This record gives sequence, C-alpha cells and structure tokens, in this order.
Amino acid sequence: MVESTWLDVRHAARTLRRSPLFTIAAVLSLAVGIAGTTIIFGVADAYLLRPRPGIQDPERVVYIGRTDADPFAGAVFSTFSYPNYRDYRARQSVFTDIAAERSGVPFGLSVDGSAASVTGSYVSANFFDVLGVPLALGRGFLSREESLASPPTVAVISDRLWRTQFNANPQAVGQSIRLNGRPFTVIGVAGAGFSGHSIDRVSLWVPLTAYPDGDDLKRFERRGQQWLTGIGRLRPAVTLAQAQEQMSRIALDLAREYPEDNERHDLSVASLGTVPPDIRRIVSLFLTMLFAFVGLILLIACSNVGAMVLSRSVTRSREIALRFALGAERSRVVRLLLTESAIVATAATLVALTAAWFGVRMLELLTPMARFDVAYDVEVSWRVVAFCVAIATLSAMVCGMLPALHTARVDLAAIMARDATSAPRRLWLRQMFVVTQVPMSVLLLVSAVLLGQSLRNANAVDP
Repeated sequence: MVESTWLDVRHAARTLRRSPLFTIAAVLSLAVGIAGTTIIFGVADAYLLRPRPGIQDPERVVYIGRTDADPFAGAVFSTFSYPNYRDYRARQSVFTDIAAERSGVPFGLSVDGSAASVTGSYVSANFFDVLGVPLALGRGFLSREESLASPPTVAVISDRLWRTQFNANPQAVGQSIRLNGRPFTVIGVAGAGFSGHSIDRVSLWVPLTAYPDGDDLKRFERRGQQWLTGIGRLRPAVTLAQAQEQMSRIALDLAREYPEDNERHDLSVASLGTVPPDIRRIVSLFLTMLFAFVGLILLIACSNVGAMVLSRSVTRSREIALRFALGAERSRVVRLLLTESAIVATAATLVALTAAWFGVRMLELLTPMARFDVAYDVEVSWRVVAFCVAIATLSAMVCGMLPALHTARVDLAAIMARDATSAPRRLWLRQMFVVTQVPMSVLLLVSAVLLGQSLRNANAVDP
C-alpha cells in the first residue's frame, strides 16, 4: 500500500510538471481562497477564541456588568456605580473577589521631558490579584491606596511601556512621571505580555481614587453615577450559571433598597474575552460576514480549479482508457487523480501560509490607523496552521473528488476507437462548474461594494 501510494505521488508529480501553466494557475487559485480564510480565522482566534496573554486561569475570570432588566431593551453590558460595586463585593460568595475599573482612558504621558499619548485604566487595588497577573518589578496597589481621604498618585506600567519609554531600566520603579499634567510615581511593572484583558492595549494603571483628575470625589458617593465595569474570579467548582443567579439576586435586592438608582437594572456575568460583551455579538457578526466573503472566494477558486481539471481530462481520456485496458481498477485511477489534487492543495497550502504570514504582518502595520490603541495578538499559531490544513484538505476534496469520479467514467471502446481530441466528451460537470462561478462572482462583487460602503460610513462616524 505504501509503495503504490508512493508510485502514485511520483506519477502525479511528473504529470503536473508536464503541465506547468495548469499547475501554477490551480495552486494560485486555491492559495488565494485558503489564505483569505486563514487570515480571518487568525483574527477570530485572537479576538474571540482565546483570552489575552498574561492572565492566570482566564477561564475562571468573568466580566460583570449592569444590564437592563427589561427584556424588550436587550441585555447590553453597561457600567455601575462605586457604591453598588462595594455592595456587590460585600454580598457575593461565588467569586474569590471582584475588581472594578474604568478602562480605555487616554493619558498624556510625560517621562523625562518626552511626551506620548497612551491608553490607561483606573482600577481598584485588587485588580492584579483578581486577574492573577504577576508584577515583574516593584509591587501592585495596596488597599490603602484606594483611600478616598488621600487620593494616591502611584501607577503601574506595562512591560511594553517599560521597554519603549523607560528603555527597560530597572530603576524605572520609583521614577516620577506626569499623567495629564499630574505627578505620579511608578511603583511596579506588569508581567511580560500583559497589556490589559480587552481589545484595547492598556499601557498603565492607576488607582480608582485618582480618577477625578481635577474633579471632586463625589462620584464615589453617588449611587446613580454609573462609571465602572467589573471583573470577577470564580471560586473553584462555581459555574457561570451559579454566579449569574447570585448576582441577579443581589441586583434585585439593591433595586428594592435603592429603587431610584437600581430599578429595572440587572447584573450579567459573561466569560472573559478579548472583545467586551457589549460589542462581542457585533464583532462576531462582522467576522462571520468576512468569513462568508472569503469563503465565497474559496468556493469560486475551487469551482475554477475543478473546471480546469475537467478541461484537462479531455486530453487525458486516452491515457485513462489505456490504463483501464491494461487492467487498472477504477478505484486506483480515482486515487491517482486525487493524488494530483492533493499535491496541488499541498502546494497551495504552503503558498497560503506564506501569504497569511505576510497578511498578518500587513494588518499589524495598519493598526496605528485605528481610533484606539489596538492590542494586536493575531499570529499564525498552530491552531491557525491546523485550520489552514483542514481548509486545504476540504478544498482538495471539493475540487478533486467530483472531477476524478467523472473522469474515471470513460467509455473504453469509444475512446480507443477515436483520437482523444477529435470530439469532446460530455462535460456537463465542467459546464456546471463554469456556470456556478457567474452568480458567485456577481454576489462577491456586490458584497464587496456593500462592505466597503459600510466600512466607509462607520469610519465617518465621530466616536
């Protein structure tokens, strides 16, 4: 079996070498479709399927947010007040702890006279403990540094900021910096790889009580002032459903105790992810649309390659008929033809992976054009490679199996009685491949125009 397979591979490779134009056209056609789907899967893998790096046991960490209890309004994650946060933390028993934050805040950073614009977060003192993020240098925040009596002026910076703005100097801990014109002291550097838990790249963290930034501290007393989101770490053996049930009860109790500020508001718990829960559905729909877009390109490529294989089979009908005349089994001929498709798909996979790597790097170069500092974690990981191989295998089956079965159904007597090129066989399958490309191409063109228009309109919206 191994020897016959090796013979099939050698013969298929020689056959493809004798038709270089066909081989190159087939490989490039499949590579374009496979590369597109691979890049989109890489984006989905980075932002929907795996959490941000640097977080300990991320499957135990969840988002906590206020939602509208009205079923007709839909469950959209929103912010809650600091007094509510204190009640959530005191009354719950399903989390080891709950941290609060105000994320995505722009800061003007000044270090030794050099200025930069960075994204930061105001966080509770237990923020790094809840996420399980170790500090590479220095320390995290202390409980007393969340005091309302004397707002602190300390900050923890990310490893990336430490390397870019402080030249990886260990003496950065204790150094004075200015944030939005106010003096702060660096007390720690977060572990390598951690730059927040969401899609925006966070470069520094300061205590919640430093948030007023020239305002007073009354926001910490007002239960109706919603400005925080929550992060919780589930206790061992506690499920997401159990946590949701208890937090809903707490929200109901607070609605009875403080109806003016909490009536008709619920609490929702969602698994941690790079994309926040309030926009996760929109991002998922957008990536699904992109998947359909590149999937259509791949279908057109498979259809195109299938039509080329069938056209090529016209000139090979005499060869195949001769094999049958010499006693070859139909299954062996089909296997030989599928081997050719497998070699084409393998070459297309290598080209697609190379194109996907360059595509991922190009996307990284485009991230500075975003409206915020995007945490770019897209990479050609083993999961992306496995997906690419799976797509290539499926493509080889789609564009190889039907043509192989169709080509192997030859009329031996008719083929041997005439020249193979004197009159074409019934190639209804080839015509079907060609015809299906027309509506798919039109659909692809219309979809591209609509997608481009939608992206242009979205970019024109002032956030």
